[in-house]
This record gives sequence, structure tokens and C-alpha cells, in this order.
Amino acid sequence: MIFEKNAGVGEPDIFDRSGMWINRKGSDFEVIDVIGGGPAASAGISVGDLILDVDGISTEEISLPDLRRRFRSDLPGTVFHLRIKRDLSEWDLTLILEDLV
Repeated sequence: MIFEKNAGVGEPDIFDRSGMWINRKGSDFEVIDVIGGGPAASAGISVGDLILDVDGISTEEISLPDLRRRFRSDLPGTVFHLRIKRDLSEWDLTLILEDLV
């Protein structure tokens, strides 16, 4: 048996700075979980909300791994402009990343 180093070994452990967990739902992203007191909660995001676009780019053009990577690796204080849909309403909001750990 041969053990090889994982690609992520040696990189700092950085956790998602958005304060939410998202999954793909059709062409949009669905908010699955929101950390109380985190950036997503402070911005007014709730479980079940759909993210329709990020910084003016349709979620159809953004991969889930790429957005999760940005929420993890962009610096605290990075601002995202999100278009949100909840039930029949749509609105824009600002999400500001911060360290949660």
C-alpha cells in the first residue's frame, strides 16, 4: 500500500465565510442552511431562498464548486451582490464575507 499526500495538505484550513450552505436547484442555488449570526443571516438570507445571480452573473453561468470556493477563499470583507428569490418575491442584497471560526 502506498500513501500519497492529498492535494489540500499543507493549505490552511479555511471555512466558508458566507455563513450558509448552498446546493444546485435547477439553474439556481438553493440555501440549505444558514448559520445564526453569520453573514448570510445578517444579510437577511433564509433557508429555502434561491440565489438567482451573483454580482450580476446568472447562476446558470456559475458552477457550485466555484461559488463555494469563492465563499471559502475570498478575503473577509469581500462583498457579493446577490439576487434572491423567496416565494414570489425577488430582491437584491449585499453579502459581506467574514471569518466564522
